[in-house]
Amino acid sequence: MRYLAILFTTLLLFSCSENMIEIDPCELMDPCEGECLFKVDKTEATTYYLTCFDRWGVLYDNGNEFQSGLIIDNMPDEFKKADMSVMLCGYARTNELPMTLPDPNIGEVHQFEAVSLVER
Repeated sequence: MRYLAILFTTLLLFSCSENMIEIDPCELMDPCEGECLFKVDKTEATTYYLTCFDRWGVLYDNGNEFQSGLIIDNMPDEFKKADMSVMLCGYARTNELPMTLPDPNIGEVHQFEAVSLVER
């Protein structure tokens, strides 16, 4: 009897693990509140080192004349490469970081907490 219980439990575990549904973290994002200015949802961007802030982030097209920058506070090391195409979602807030170098060509830049960041 014990053998049958172990066999049943093992089969149940394996059958459940194969049928797991992957949940997109972007779909679970809370509304933009508090310091959050806006949400970025499933947006294509390119990784970029923002020398004027001495930080890694992304550039994305927000429909304005210039590309917008997001300084990603929680940027994983594997994404700290220039010109990597990524898809991201998360929360933007006012950039409070001081510029280390002046950059006359910079458009809008916000600090950003990424909820999801994946290579495309």
